[in-house]
Amino acid sequence: MTSLLAVRPGQGDPTPDQIAGLRYRPELDGLRAVAVALVIAADLFGQPRGGLVGIDVLFVVSGFIITTLLAGDLRTRPRLGLGHFYLRRIQRLLPGPIVVLGVSALCARLLFSAPRAHTTYRDIEWSAALLGNVHFASLNPVPTPGPLSSPVQQLWWTSVQAQFYLLWPIVFALLSGLAFALWRRRARALLLVGATLLLGGSITLALMRASAHPHGAFFDSRTRLWEPVLGAVVACAVAGHRQLPTMLRQICLPLGLITIGAAAALVRIGTHYPVPLAIAPAAGTALVILGGSGEYLPVSAWPLIQPAARYLGRLSYSLYLWHWPVIVFLPEVVSHQDNYSRTTALLFTAAVSVVSFHFIEEPLRQLQRRPGSRGWRRRRPASAARSGRTGSARGAGGRPFSGRAYGTRGVTAGGGELRAAALAAALLTIASFVVWQARPYDPVHTFVPSTDDTSAAQVGGPQLGELTAPSSVTGAIDEALSATAFPDLTPSLSDAPADHGPEWSSCADVDANTLSDCTFAGASEGLLVHTAKSLAVLGDTTALGWLPAIRAVQGQGYDVYALTSADCPAISVTLGDPERQSACAAHFDWAVAEVHHLKPQVVVLATDPADLAQLSGSAGGATAAWQAATTDTIDRLTAAGAHRVVVLAAPPTVPDWSQCTGTSTDPGKCIGQVSTAWRQVADADRNATSPELAARYVDARSYLCAVNDFCPSFIGTAPVRTDGRHLTATFATSLGPVVSAAVLGTG
Repeated sequence: MTSLLAVRPGQGDPTPDQIAGLRYRPELDGLRAVAVALVIAADLFGQPRGGLVGIDVLFVVSGFIITTLLAGDLRTRPRLGLGHFYLRRIQRLLPGPIVVLGVSALCARLLFSAPRAHTTYRDIEWSAALLGNVHFASLNPVPTPGPLSSPVQQLWWTSVQAQFYLLWPIVFALLSGLAFALWRRRARALLLVGATLLLGGSITLALMRASAHPHGAFFDSRTRLWEPVLGAVVACAVAGHRQLPTMLRQICLPLGLITIGAAAALVRIGTHYPVPLAIAPAAGTALVILGGSGEYLPVSAWPLIQPAARYLGRLSYSLYLWHWPVIVFLPEVVSHQDNYSRTTALLFTAAVSVVSFHFIEEPLRQLQRRPGSRGWRRRRPASAARSGRTGSARGAGGRPFSGRAYGTRGVTAGGGELRAAALAAALLTIASFVVWQARPYDPVHTFVPSTDDTSAAQVGGPQLGELTAPSSVTGAIDEALSATAFPDLTPSLSDAPADHGPEWSSCADVDANTLSDCTFAGASEGLLVHTAKSLAVLGDTTALGWLPAIRAVQGQGYDVYALTSADCPAISVTLGDPERQSACAAHFDWAVAEVHHLKPQVVVLATDPADLAQLSGSAGGATAAWQAATTDTIDRLTAAGAHRVVVLAAPPTVPDWSQCTGTSTDPGKCIGQVSTAWRQVADADRNATSPELAARYVDARSYLCAVNDFCPSFIGTAPVRTDGRHLTATFATSLGPVVSAAVLGTG
């Protein structure tokens, strides 16, 4: 089976025994350059907003390449040598990630705090096992570019690639064997039909999986494998030098490029991604491959086959691997984020990628076993005579492309190429340093409220339901905002992430069987006994964080019932994840039934505002949907017998300890600011409550943040939060008198 050859990002060149009959696809190098440029631009500069569709392009190209190589092996061998094939894939795929993992582990040890370094080591372990996509799917629904991300998060793509490379050769061998056994003369057509059926099945699986688990779909292999399978279908379609009519190819290639560009500009990475939204850039990639499948390239391929584009295509795998750790680690060194720092990161990424590609990855990839021995030697360059049999590549405008085939280019880098690479890396490093030093000095930023901020707060006054902190508390907050170093904290920085109340583990998923463990008796004359007064708490981990403060009502004779579930909001809101929605709806119904049984004097609701993001597609807007859900919840609880319902606002989020405490231990990095989502939820909850509904809104923000809405990570000598979102048990307990008075309506 004769086929055309393209090489995936950073893969290098075919071995000499693969050269005969294989031809170089220069436009695919350019396409890979476009794809990785989109990804880096989106991660580094935030534009284009759909730049991560470049990953979909790379998946399709990889599927095309791997199937083309398999087809080439079948053409030269009667049977597919899977052992030899897997060895080549390991040799080409793993050197870069191994180096990235090692460097990331070292930098994490030097630059990160102990908790964040520990988290990074766990990320590295999963990525080294080629299961990074599984691990990161459990942490975040989509990649979170920026300095607070895992430095090895980009390796989820390598994990999916490796999983495909493990399975597809076996599937391809079975399909090929079946096709040749059924109808040898039409085996190629049968192979194409089989691959197309697999494509349809994989897309169906992706749609089903994304519908059932939309918030883990980005990293899920089951929602991604259809993309390399699409590339495989295209490889089967053009096998044997098949090509579309010239006029059709002239349309396909530019149409494919336009489709990829439109997807990068319009697609929003989130729900409905990667399916069905990624179908557009994947289809565009297939069109580009088909458009370049003939003897001559269309004129529209001219930008893709320029030397710079082809070189970036060769470098694209290294660029993809290194851009993310540079984005994550650089802020730990420069502690500044603007266009100067981003340009510095871009130039330094290029420098590191050049060094990695030419001096580490390529030399390792060029090793091959000595025949008849257990040793290895460097691959020898193919001869000119042998390279002449590779055939000409195609050039723009119908002229043969004069660039050398991969069979002779770069198989063993010469001294001149290595010297040029070293010089380029040095110049890029110097340029990154110059750009950083050229940045203008910024005025010193202060988080402490100015006189204007304080005056505005006094004129406006507190809104309904906002607690007013005494001057001693506001003074401690201002002092924390102006601190240049952490004081001696209790608990310490290293112990703060574990400072949860005893309710955190026992009340994370309360049901009829565990309710007794989450029932806290009120105090009567110094003794803990069950009383006639009760208070119930509904909500997720936000409610669990508030429980040490809420339980102060025990001292006033109230039994406290935690009807909490760590993953379920306190309100009857419709969630985007059907599985989570079903579980939370069942838990909410059970909690309402318990309220009906207990008839508590007070029911406290506390929910993480992050759930607002799941309501973006709701009619009337997310805020209106949240308010309607809160109103409906209050109605159901009062109808069930609750005398009063209190909506307790969540603490505004600050950076996680593990992410903001680097080697500099600068408290300024751990200061948060009240977010737009928090304000929207606060407005919705405030509007849903009123004395007529026997419902009250309680906002303790003044005990957590300054009047200018900057929130420190510690107040006095107490860390405020365990992980950026949840209160430490130490600090929550200190707020017990204030919170208990607010929820009981006595303060």
